[in-house]
Order: sequence, then C-alpha cells, then structure tokens
Amino acid sequence: MDDGNDDDNNSNISQQVELARRMAERQMALQVASVRELMLWFVPFALTSYAFLYRGYRNTNSWVVMFPLIPVTFGFAYQLHYAYGNKTAQIRALAEKIMANEAHMMAVPEWQSTDQFPLSPSDPSPPPALQAHASSQAAASSSSIKETTDAKTFHNPNTRSV
Repeated sequence: MDDGNDDDNNSNISQQVELARRMAERQMALQVASVRELMLWFVPFALTSYAFLYRGYRNTNSWVVMFPLIPVTFGFAYQLHYAYGNKTAQIRALAEKIMANEAHMMAVPEWQSTDQFPLSPSDPSPPPALQAHASSQAAASSSSIKETTDAKTFHNPNTRSV
C-alpha cells in the first residue's frame, strides 16, 4: 500500500476543485463587470428617453406618450440591481436550490470512467455513451437536413434549381 500516492491524488483533486471554484467566481465577476460597463451606456439612454418622453408629454398633454418609460424603468432597475445590488447572490442561491431540489431538470450526460479514454487501437468501437450520442445526432441530421449536391442551393436555400 502506497499512502503517498493517495495523498497526491487527494491533493490534486482538491487543487482542481479549488481551481474550478475560482474559475466560476471569475466568470461571475466578469458578468457583473459586463453589466456595470453596460450601465455606462444605459444610464444616458434612460435619461435621454425620460427627457424626450417628458417633453413629448408636455407638448401633447397625453399620458400615452409616457408609457415607454415603464419597460425602460424595469430594465434599468434590473440592470442596476445586477450591477450594484445582491442579484448575483440571489441567482447563486436559486441555482443551489434547483440543484438540490430539482436535479432532474439538469440534462448532464453521464460521465464514463477515464480508464476508457483514450480508446485503445485494438478496440475501434467507441464507448456506449458516445455510440448513443452519435446515433442520435445522425438521426437528427438525416431527418432535418435534406442533402443536396447543388452548391447554390446549399448556400442559399431560397434559390431553386432549374
């Protein structure tokens, strides 16, 4: 029994888990930064819209002119909540709840053991999971795509061959 090898494996696994966690946090930070950058464009748009719609209301004395402010205000509030509020915490909590209570909603393929990859040259058949995926892809493509030899028809389906 070589306990040193097990410790190395556990250390590698914990490092990989930590790396995956950091990558997920980095992706979330990138999304928040993207929304904050979008706010630099959305705020002037919203303020300009409010000013022009209010001026239109003053000229026409009709509240109908102000109705576009409703969706603009909701969009602005959502982006503001995402960029500077606790929206990311709410999304993370909801994702954890879905993973805990509604695991059937996630269509993640079953992973095969790493012992099967790469395939040995003596065994030309792929693992069963890949066979099923390949056959379902072939069935989908044959039923939804009509093959043609005419290059013009292939590139532009609106043209008809004579």
